[in-house]
Amino acid sequence: MFEKFTERARRVIFFSRYEASQFGSASIETEHLLLAVLREDPNLPTRLIGHAAKTDAIADNARAWLTVGEKKSTSIDLPLSVECRNILSYAVNEAERLHHRYVGVEHLVLGIMREEKCNAAEIFKKHGLQLDVVRAKLAQTPGETQSAASRQPLPGKRELLHHFLATLAYRVQKALRGAPGTFPSFRAAPQVRTPHELICHMTSVLGYSRTFFVGGAFPTPVPEDFESDVRRFHEMLESIKVELEKPEAFLNVTPEQLLQGPFSDAMTHAGQLAMLRRLAGSPVAPENFIKASIDAANLRPDQPDPASPDAEWPERPTS
Repeated sequence: MFEKFTERARRVIFFSRYEASQFGSASIETEHLLLAVLREDPNLPTRLIGHAAKTDAIADNARAWLTVGEKKSTSIDLPLSVECRNILSYAVNEAERLHHRYVGVEHLVLGIMREEKCNAAEIFKKHGLQLDVVRAKLAQTPGETQSAASRQPLPGKRELLHHFLATLAYRVQKALRGAPGTFPSFRAAPQVRTPHELICHMTSVLGYSRTFFVGGAFPTPVPEDFESDVRRFHEMLESIKVELEKPEAFLNVTPEQLLQGPFSDAMTHAGQLAMLRRLAGSPVAPENFIKASIDAANLRPDQPDPASPDAEWPERPTS
């Protein structure tokens, strides 16, 4: 279903999960969905009604229906209520009915109003939104008012994330290739992670990112056998790629959040591995990474040799 949802519509689903977690709810209800719509596009009710809508009042009405409980972790995969599932189906139906290629935030509003007995629909009606009027207004527009590039962003962003993971695999193997046998246990200073500990930590960081797809928690791996732990790191990369390819991948997290958070953390640690090689007296040979033979499909340990190694290497070991 979600492959036709725009990035903004997907963010609404993400924000609705966040709203539900903040209220300590056991499931995502229509009021959470309404709050998420307003968070993503606070001016949408005004555009749909045709005159100024009191967005704050709409949000306050939604919050008044909700019971405040103990906040839940945002990593918990909260289920959609039956009414919310109906709303998503109605939204898809409304987009098709209007001959719109994508399901946008405005179609989610129509979906809410189609589920006419739910609290969110009652709130919208109280503030002047009428299903037939909104549907007629949207029939005059080509769909969600955003650029063509942002209406269909996910395939390109998936490919970029795939390439980032492959680059991470390449950089890690670049830092480990040719390292002396003592390197995994090398400790540059007290309280500084060894390369072995770094590999396990990187697996943990990526495991955390995977919880946004599958739920639960990922425990920090305890260093055991170095080669086995390196294989587990690459297996984690593979498992994340599998999750990224699913249509519902970005319901709980956006591509930008993955990139700015755990993915960037892991790449930083790959750089630390290379730095530790130099501190251990076994520096990594430089290369032009622009020309590196990085294949987005290859997340395995068997990464290619440098395609364009630097001709000059001032730090080259003399022995």
